[in-house]
Amino acid sequence: MRESFRVDPEALADAVARMTELHRRAETMLGEIEALVTNLDAARSGRRAAAHAEAHRHWARGEALMREALAVLLTPHA
Repeated sequence: MRESFRVDPEALADAVARMTELHRRAETMLGEIEALVTNLDAARSGRRAAAHAEAHRHWARGEALMREALAVLLTPHA
């Protein structure tokens, strides 16, 4: 037997507003982080720089997944 469900439009609108704000703040912080890493990488060389670059690539992959997930959450679905 299928159960019905209800949606509280105000609560849903509030959740979307909070996610939108999170997305905006995350984009701002990610831009700042990327600028700092770029400046740091320009000043470094050798094994430590290579290790940091690899760690940053790993972090960037996770960051991309977060962006994708937020985009899905913020996309209206029928």
